Amino acid sequence: MENGKNLELLYQYASGYNFTAFAELFAELVSAVPAEELADAYMMRGQIKLFAADESFQKDLDTAGDIRGEPRFPCLNIQWQPGGPNRFVVFSKAPEALQRFSRTLPRGYEKLTSWYGEAGGGMVRQMQSEILYFSGNFSDAAVLSQEQYERNREQGTDALMSLYVLFRCYLATGAFEKAKLCMAEMAGIAEAHPDCIDSYEVIRDWVNLTTGWSGDTPRFHYVPNGESLPVLEDRLAAIRNGISRLGPSEEPFAEFARTSYPESYTMRQYYMDIFQSMHWLKVADHTQTEFYFLRAYHVAAASGLIMPFVEYGKQIIPLLQHIRSSGTDCPEDWISMILSLAEQYEKCLNVYRI
Repeated sequence: MENGKNLELLYQYASGYNFTAFAELFAELVSAVPAEELADAYMMRGQIKLFAADESFQKDLDTAGDIRGEPRFPCLNIQWQPGGPNRFVVFSKAPEALQRFSRTLPRGYEKLTSWYGEAGGGMVRQMQSEILYFSGNFSDAAVLSQEQYERNREQGTDALMSLYVLFRCYLATGAFEKAKLCMAEMAGIAEAHPDCIDSYEVIRDWVNLTTGWSGDTPRFHYVPNGESLPVLEDRLAAIRNGISRLGPSEEPFAEFARTSYPESYTMRQYYMDIFQSMHWLKVADHTQTEFYFLRAYHVAAASGLIMPFVEYGKQIIPLLQHIRSSGTDCPEDWISMILSLAEQYEKCLNVYRI
């Protein structure tokens, strides 16, 4: 009976994002309770590790599977309603770490689906689709996010998150009518599900920042010699309003990652480092420009996540041209790849704005 109460408390900690207390109680139980009674504990920790992008999540799921217990507690994905539109918020920037984590996801999908049905499988599918998008694999990301949407059409937040990935894939590939339909569907979800309004507003802000869709701030201005320079004031305003800060449903996983594996790094920090590099270039502080660029570049090279660079479109070109001419330690083939992708992305943005 006592073990049952401890597991209930463990679930309360996990579902309430109190991962420090969870880890402490988990350690106590592992040292004092027979392994055959702890399947649920490993299931819970595996789910926490999944959203912290900790590749060892699969080991916990395998341990739970070896015990052969059926889950006695609901899927944590049901409890963890995100305040933003993303599930992939933190990862290891160590070389190949994200790739190893990604390779574990199919097995994790099978395990979690067998235990929790769509609630379990959907949490992995959403994570996979976001990683694929950020890696520039739009076709596979779109397939997964479309499946996620079809399976969770009535689920509010899950439907919104899947449409957000789908929208970004359509925007990046020039499927403008489909992108506009996605935006209309997301607006409808926010109207029908008030709990989705905050996430929908984050999405609208991202679209405005990335595309200049609202027209509030032009994406470029011209200096006296006729050169076109990116306008970054909209992003400065967004940073002042807190866009760089982790939300209450993101910070617990980032903190868990910091204590679980070395070199944890958040997607928000990734975007911020690129912005910082562009900002310091604009004020001609090349030491700071190159410092922040190299920090972001090394993450891109290690993880394969290139879209935070590409999404700047034509705005990223002056920075990459500076890096190329300054002799900064960055391969020419990588610079050329990002330049080509960013120019294509800018063409897509221009058409979307029409």
